[in-house]
Amino acid sequence: MLRKDVNEGGRPQIEIGARPLGLVVPSPSSTMGLLFVLADAKRAREEAAEERGGEKRQKKAEESGPVTVGPKTFKTSVEMFDYFYRFLHYWPTDLNVNKYEYMVLLDLLNKGHPEPGKMIGTGIAAFQVREHPRWRSRCYFIVRTDGSVDDFSFRKCVNHILPLPENMRVKWDASEELGSRTVCEASGTP
Repeated sequence: MLRKDVNEGGRPQIEIGARPLGLVVPSPSSTMGLLFVLADAKRAREEAAEERGGEKRQKKAEESGPVTVGPKTFKTSVEMFDYFYRFLHYWPTDLNVNKYEYMVLLDLLNKGHPEPGKMIGTGIAAFQVREHPRWRSRCYFIVRTDGSVDDFSFRKCVNHILPLPENMRVKWDASEELGSRTVCEASGTP
């Protein structure tokens, strides 16, 4: 509902719904004032839609059934996350994973990565757990047949297959883009 009132100074003040915008439009013909009102209204609609979307994603995560990744079946995204998290932290670094784990990680990559063909490249010789040189934390790495190496996020792959709860998702912020270290809320690691 769009409502227009007059404030103490005699200038119009516009409200959308029950939420005052706090924007004083200098004159009815002011284009900038109207743009600010429209921008704030759009922001309010987007916030409401985001809240509804979050509820839908949460329901979808709760309603989705078992998922098979390689020979392994997971009932929930949290169960899948815990499996890969434990494996990441208990497998020795710089050692190729066994055939069973290779099949599981390959299927995770194929089902969960946005660009699996690009990640696989010339072919995968092995998967390893390594200490990431930039983040100084354990990560999954692909060792390709041509000798090149690349890391990938199991958390993003799991979230793509079965949506994780909000508190377990990757949090992107400006500090990461600028190169400073961000600490993971779930694991406490960078």
